[in-house]
Amino acid sequence: MVNFWKTSIRAASSPFWRMRRCEYFFSSTGYRPAKNGQHYVEGTLVPVVIPRSALQRLAMVQDLESGRWTEIDYLNGAIVKMGSEVGIDTPFHQSIVALIHAREQV
Repeated sequence: MVNFWKTSIRAASSPFWRMRRCEYFFSSTGYRPAKNGQHYVEGTLVPVVIPRSALQRLAMVQDLESGRWTEIDYLNGAIVKMGSEVGIDTPFHQSIVALIHAREQV
């Protein structure tokens, strides 16, 4: 009997059944997922999301434009620090941090 429950639990938590549970939940709320990426971009992103967010500006851009210090050390800087602690080189993040710090000085 225990083996039956283990198998049932494993099957119920499989990606297929998780997807089915999500589909059931969303269909009961009236939500219809996009058919594919192009459908989402053309049907939702372009007419709805982009016009609503066109005037929004990233907080870091606002900080730079206002002459304030950014939170780059807490974002990409943290990745650089964690990488150096475990011996992983993070050249992309090091470059981003250096560029933002240089821009903060202007």
